[in-house]
Amino acid sequence: MLDLGILLAIALAVLMLLLTLSLGRRLRLRPRRLEFTSVHCLPFSPATIYRELEDLSKWWQWDGGATQYCQATEQPGLGQVVFLSEKDFMNSREIVQAWHDRRLCLISQSLVDSVTGMDQFDLFPDGAFCRLQWNTRLEYLQARQFSKRRRKSLRKEHDQAISQLVNHLKTNQH
Repeated sequence: MLDLGILLAIALAVLMLLLTLSLGRRLRLRPRRLEFTSVHCLPFSPATIYRELEDLSKWWQWDGGATQYCQATEQPGLGQVVFLSEKDFMNSREIVQAWHDRRLCLISQSLVDSVTGMDQFDLFPDGAFCRLQWNTRLEYLQARQFSKRRRKSLRKEHDQAISQLVNHLKTNQH
């Protein structure tokens, strides 16, 4: 027969192993996803909006995520990459799909925050105006979900960027 102390030690060791495995699973970072869409009616033609969106080197003039010192590669359009600051090459955007006057798809990466984003801009004629549908999908490594406040903040950032884009285009007489 086994000694009661040995059985107790084995049971305690098994319990500690199970507890460690359980905590390890909870603490492990899992990819999370956040998706949302915003639709905007803009007082410009789809071609005007497309020309502004396809040149990432101009985004600093209206998008809060870019700075005046961002560095772009290539010509505007497919394959253009912009690094969002002059010193930090950990944040970048790249145009991965471009359909003339209709759609742009961008992938953005923030290696600092472990976030990968995909933005898709669909442009539709709406009379003399343009209807812009902006789809965003963020994939990130984080132990917990985005809060409702953070989701609301991201939607507000979309609205502010579009408002600044319209103001930029109006002041530049496009």
